Amino acid sequence: MSDFHLEVYKLVTALEENQYKERDVSLLIPKLNILTREELQKIPIDQSKPFSSTSGATGQPVFVQKYMAQHIWYWATNMRELIWRKWDTSLNLAVINATVTEEKITPWPTNPYLFPNKVGKCYMHPTRGDLQAWLDIIQPDYLHTYPSIVATLDTSKLKDVKSTSEMGGTNYSSEEVGTIGLECPENPSVYHIMENIVLEIVDDNDIVLTDLTHPYIKRYKIGDKGEFSTCNCGRKLQTINRNVLGRVRNMIKYPDGTTAWPLFGSNTIRNACDTIKRFQCVQESYTDITLKIQGNVPEDKIEDVKKLVLNRLNHPFNLKIEFVESFPDGKFEEFVCNI
Repeated sequence: MSDFHLEVYKLVTALEENQYKERDVSLLIPKLNILTREELQKIPIDQSKPFSSTSGATGQPVFVQKYMAQHIWYWATNMRELIWRKWDTSLNLAVINATVTEEKITPWPTNPYLFPNKVGKCYMHPTRGDLQAWLDIIQPDYLHTYPSIVATLDTSKLKDVKSTSEMGGTNYSSEEVGTIGLECPENPSVYHIMENIVLEIVDDNDIVLTDLTHPYIKRYKIGDKGEFSTCNCGRKLQTINRNVLGRVRNMIKYPDGTTAWPLFGSNTIRNACDTIKRFQCVQESYTDITLKIQGNVPEDKIEDVKKLVLNRLNHPFNLKIEFVESFPDGKFEEFVCNI
């Protein structure tokens, strides 16, 4: 067992022991101006050392230097999620991830101090292909993937599913700071914010983050929106409402200048036409929307699909349908605003 695993074990143990104790996070907010993405882009990094970069989903890609502390916290919070969800790591896990290029089977990557029992198999698969058929064949106990992929699968035979990297996941995270919050095991409508993160909500529900272990990610305006919430589980952690979390890029803009978070209901749209595998709405202007569809829509169903989407958008936009073979691997957004 490595020193790294031991450090992760010590951190998780301390976090679990202290999560019910009172803490005043207001004392931890640095007396600094808010850090914007534009300002973060200007901070130089040493590419010979660990760093991460965003996918550029906001149109403003950034690079952030990473340190051992972030690596330890990332592992610790992911191990903590397994504890909160009461996962039995001696069972089998399926992982569908954009970083996976081919199917493979490995031992379940866990922490031997926290999960000392024999670990089960970890089945890994790229995001493309017949994922449902693959799950039906391997019959795992648990699944870890993106929320947008979960929405396309029948997971009724699984013990549990955890998801990350997109809005709606059980794990709220970002490339810049790693894990931000975890779904409460007693109250799935909220996220509890991890102790290395201080979260503020300013202006128009904008989320501002401080990573207490990072030298310059302080009061960083990440581009997400949310609201504080409460939970009766007893944990004295910052808590935000999981159901209202959104990103600026996901907000629809109406001709009168108002904005909103469009709520599609993935399954509702697929129920209207069960040959739709995946879809994405892209707002090109205040009047034009492109609905990208992976799959086939019969001619007699096209108008029904259009009507349903426009009803969800709550405005008579000019709606154009574009059929695509697939969507790029990685993070996926059902609605993207390019204005």
